[in-house]
Amino acid sequence: MVKFLSRSGGLTGTIHISREQARRFLATYHFRPTHIVGVIDRLRTVQYDPLNPLGRNPDLVFQARVPGYQVDDWQKAAYSDRLIYDAWDKQACLVPVSDWPKRALIRERYRPYHDDEILEKDTEIAASILAAIDAQGPLSALEFEDRVRIAPAGSWSGLTRTKRAIRAMWVSGLLVTHHRQAGRHYYDRPERVIPPEHFRAAPLLDVEAYHRWIVEQRHYSVGLLQEVGDPSIRSAYGSAADGNLARLQLVESGVLTPILVGEKKVALLHANPFAGVARCTSAATPRRLSGAAR
Repeated sequence: MVKFLSRSGGLTGTIHISREQARRFLATYHFRPTHIVGVIDRLRTVQYDPLNPLGRNPDLVFQARVPGYQVDDWQKAAYSDRLIYDAWDKQACLVPVSDWPKRALIRERYRPYHDDEILEKDTEIAASILAAIDAQGPLSALEFEDRVRIAPAGSWSGLTRTKRAIRAMWVSGLLVTHHRQAGRHYYDRPERVIPPEHFRAAPLLDVEAYHRWIVEQRHYSVGLLQEVGDPSIRSAYGSAADGNLARLQLVESGVLTPILVGEKKVALLHANPFAGVARCTSAATPRRLSGAAR
């Protein structure tokens, strides 16, 4: 049963493709050669993981899609050209710098719970960190003398009081990554890193509009996304009801199109890569279903 109904209760029109056609479309969509900014535009977010068993995650992602890519080539786009920046998006990620105003509610509402606790318990540390950065320029956590350990071993945010505060400020948007040295963040105020046309842009504070935007980002990044996926994909959606409403609104506005893959799985296709389905279904033309349930 196709689940996407309009507000009036009628079944929305649905396209039917085979599993093989879906596989061909996804392989083409995700691995079509492009440049670094093209990858970011297509995926919208690339997780930065410092672990390096066979290569760090962003290098592996870019290497698979960018001809001639070399390790750390993405850093020029991030720290010289300022086309992408480090942000919290489920985890530490690289995202388009143009997203800064749209991610205001992520910085306010959808950050890890412990970041609020860190800054609320120590109200003076943020001011002291900002004062040091204002006086000396971009700094890493190592430049601060405070070495008091407050976190258990293995904490993602760091063991020391200062490092935990800096990471909380980074997630909250009080600081951003200015550059890296040997993988280590050097932090500065966002107004000195984010280009002014994005930093000064009006933030997206309408909650319903924000939910539509973040849901659209997730669907665009995957291309063809099932109704039920990994929970991390739904990060920063709000409640399940918020996400469902946003998807319904995007279907009704034509941004997302319901796709029946095989005979059972329903997925949503973003309008932008829609033409890719036709290019990847040369063996058969996709069938458009009528309003009847299948």
